[in-house]
Amino acid sequence: MGIRKVATTKALDLVKAGEDALERLKLDGYFSLKTGLGSKSDKTTSIDFFHTPRFVNEVTVNMLYSGDALAGRIIDSIVDDGMSKGWSLQFSTVAEDGGIEPLDPIEAAQLNATIETWEKRVGLVPEINKHWKRGRAHGGGLLMLGVDDGVEDKAEPLREGGTFDWLRTFTRWEVTASHERGEDPKDPFTFGKPIEYRLDPNDLSDGLNQESIHATRVIRYEGVQVADNISGQNVVSIGDTFGDSIFERVWNPLKNWNSALQGAGHIIQDFAQAVYSVEGFRAILRAKGGMAALLNQFNVMNQFRSMFNATVVDASDTYERKTTSVAGMPDLIDKFGHQLSAASGMPLTRLIGLSPGGFGTGEAEQDNWNTIVGSEQQAELKPLLERIYSVLFDTDEFRGKIPEGGWKIVFTPLKPKSEKEQAEIQKSQAETDTLNIASGVVTQDEVAASRFGKGGFSLDTQVDLQSREEMEAAEGDVEGEITDANKAVATAAGADVAKTAMNGAQIVGLIDIVKAVGLKELPRDSAISIIQVGYQLTEEEATAIIGANTGEGFNEADAEAKAEEEATKQAEQLAAVNEGTPEEEPVDDGDGEEEPEEKPQPEEE
Repeated sequence: MGIRKVATTKALDLVKAGEDALERLKLDGYFSLKTGLGSKSDKTTSIDFFHTPRFVNEVTVNMLYSGDALAGRIIDSIVDDGMSKGWSLQFSTVAEDGGIEPLDPIEAAQLNATIETWEKRVGLVPEINKHWKRGRAHGGGLLMLGVDDGVEDKAEPLREGGTFDWLRTFTRWEVTASHERGEDPKDPFTFGKPIEYRLDPNDLSDGLNQESIHATRVIRYEGVQVADNISGQNVVSIGDTFGDSIFERVWNPLKNWNSALQGAGHIIQDFAQAVYSVEGFRAILRAKGGMAALLNQFNVMNQFRSMFNATVVDASDTYERKTTSVAGMPDLIDKFGHQLSAASGMPLTRLIGLSPGGFGTGEAEQDNWNTIVGSEQQAELKPLLERIYSVLFDTDEFRGKIPEGGWKIVFTPLKPKSEKEQAEIQKSQAETDTLNIASGVVTQDEVAASRFGKGGFSLDTQVDLQSREEMEAAEGDVEGEITDANKAVATAAGADVAKTAMNGAQIVGLIDIVKAVGLKELPRDSAISIIQVGYQLTEEEATAIIGANTGEGFNEADAEAKAEEEATKQAEQLAAVNEGTPEEEPVDDGDGEEEPEEKPQPEEE
């Protein structure tokens, strides 16, 4: 029994030891009992992440923006580059066939000029620039639309009409959002957001202090998006539901970068130290007046260095300068720069003006930056502009002036294509168009109108489906009339239709005659007579093939002039052929006299 009890105790101890080991394991990854990998003894298992939000307040943001060059550049660069090339409004109108086509260039230019005058009057560009920058720095804000719609209480929704007179930017710290949220999912301005805001601006000169503003009269800048539960907490803590400041994410990398540069500055201050070796240094310090004598000696040495650029020491003393090693420091500072670049989303070439290393030209970094700026234009700037112009076009000044076909905002490319690149694009498109025309996908007229229409060269191909349907219907009518004529001839002859039907060549001949009549190259009466004689048809059948009104208004003088013009053109071509023929060479026919060799003459038409 004693042996069994000991064995049982050992077994329980092993089980307990195994349970303790499993408890220490991190069971969602690799682990090893021998090395401690994944257990509590593994230092990496204790790594966690914790972030205390809202360290950035209004005072901190203002000091960072005005006092730190890189912090200011992180805020300004993407806004300035996003607005540097500007944008344009492209208008469309409804065509007669019901389709949408670009507005006439002259009318579009006049309309854009009127809009540009309004933009300058209200200061649109600088106010948007300020609104975007402050929103990025402070983590949100409002752009108030100064529309006089005849409503005294600005807590009421915005109405159509009136005048659009000004714009005003407020940071998140200057507004307090109401706790009431919109519940209508079809309302993009209030659904899930505050219905109104109370203004508490820093500048009280415009009389907007403590005024309530409805959500339809402002445009929100959300800041960096945060989780809904964090955003919801803000309603209780600071009275809004905005996001984060850009500085929330870049604070630690920015702090590390500046600390590394300051540390490097301190090292440079102590980069080289002078070292004096004085014989009997301790004895001199113990002797009465020794310290004063030693300091006097050092002062004399420094005076000699300053006056004579030489260091004078006793034969038993030594003097040398020792430098502090900075090996590896440049690479270390660069790593902090890369971290800041990744956090801010800006390449180093744009963030600190660093030239690309190696064989790089910086073009790839610039293209990457342009992509980032372009995405910000679409995500932030475009919705803001669309809201502003939508409100503007509903005012009395522009009501009825905007074409029914609609409008859209187009940003000028940040990197315009060179003439060579543009030529290569047009050449490639021309080759594609040639293949599409040859295969019948598009017509020449459709390609010409699409590439070189009202709006200038375009890569968009517009297919006129309505014209195609009308053409197919007309061709079907002609073929149907010819088929009916074949049947009529066969019936009149009392023969089988299949045996007496016209062949392909006869049908093509009839189509050519109909076309000639339609183009007024052949008189209608003459065409009917030709069909009667050539195809053995009655006058009624021939008339049915030509059509009821085809060829009406035929002018014989015009036809003769056209025929004469064609004859003149053929004569000119014949003369050009003769001018290009080499001179006649003499030919000996055996009678002792050379005769010119006859050259073949073109056949007379």
